Amino acid sequence: MLEGDVIQIHGLSVCARIGVTEEERLSHQHLLLDLQIHPQSPFSARKNTTQPLVDYSALAQRIRSLCSVGQWGLMENLASEVSNALLLEFSIKRLTLRVRKFVLPHAEFVAVQTTRRR
Repeated sequence: MLEGDVIQIHGLSVCARIGVTEEERLSHQHLLLDLQIHPQSPFSARKNTTQPLVDYSALAQRIRSLCSVGQWGLMENLASEVSNALLLEFSIKRLTLRVRKFVLPHAEFVAVQTTRRR
């Protein structure tokens, strides 16, 4: 159950060099990210303006940029680094990030999830 005002992004497609083995990290892999973003201010604080509480277009671009230039051995590390960067750079009170990777046969995906608070 979601509490308070939440912005959601589901299925953000990114490419990242990620994997336990060096061979796995040689090429970018397709990942999907799901986010639940709790802005620092309530939605009602923006009644008479077109300025967003959280610029989710800029946020998505920042995530894609981070993922494209880094390298991670584990999805857990990627989720942690991306979450921490977003909390520092955007007006976010709380963030839940799920990273999905498509590597196991006979499984739809493998996922990790983290929640961070400012």
